[in-house]
Amino acid sequence: PAAKQAIGTLAGILETKDALAFEIRVVGHTDNMPISRPETRAKHPTNMHLSTHRAISVRDALVKDGIAANRVQVAGYGEFRPVAENGKRGSATNRRVEIFLTPMPAVIEIVESTSVDIIEPSRPAAAEEEPLK
Repeated sequence: PAAKQAIGTLAGILETKDALAFEIRVVGHTDNMPISRPETRAKHPTNMHLSTHRAISVRDALVKDGIAANRVQVAGYGEFRPVAENGKRGSATNRRVEIFLTPMPAVIEIVESTSVDIIEPSRPAAAEEEPLK
């Protein structure tokens, strides 16, 4: 419930005029413990899968709260980017989702022409003279 409320609050902020200039990157992480529960392993075979699925869950919640899906990227790093030593305390810290904002890429407008002007080359004055024999 607290996470859903936080995501809802974040979605409201991300919909403000200033925030619309940013893409949203959602990155999931796990601890280094192998997935032991069979029902969890059936959905998430590895920590890499689990971390990516965490990011997808947050992305889905943001989209449900009004964020345009094309603004959101997801990634999962599994157990490979810990912020704490794995153990009783550190493992919980490493099971996390991070959200990064990056400026939207510049949009290049492509203009299509619907008409073609054909310009005949002009002949130089010397070309009109008789060829030399």
